Amino acid sequence: MTQPKGVVILSAMRSGSNYLEEGIAQFPGFSGLGEVFNPSFVGQPDAPTLAGLTIEQRRVDPKSAIRRAEDGPKIPVIRWFPGHDAEALKQLALDPEWVRIFLTRRALDRFVSLKLAKATGQW
Repeated sequence: MTQPKGVVILSAMRSGSNYLEEGIAQFPGFSGLGEVFNPSFVGQPDAPTLAGLTIEQRRVDPKSAIRRAEDGPKIPVIRWFPGHDAEALKQLALDPEWVRIFLTRRALDRFVSLKLAKATGQW
């Protein structure tokens, strides 16, 4: 098998996607980039850019974010949730060199996780 261009975790919030991304990124040669296509930020909530790419640039050209992720020194691992850039999802879904992981969790478990996170100040 050839080396993939990247890994995209297709999921919903409170599903364990952070944990999965961090776990994959622990392997040599992988790098967790977070929610690259979140409408409110690019990558991580506290980072204004992703490899110099601003949120405005990403909104205009989502393919540029994919190219920058692929051009990094490591295999990128990104998370995509409903409500994130649909054009980016189309590009990632059509590219056979990107690994896609569909992560699911029961709605009740996600709800309980959200309530616990809010009650304990985690979210």
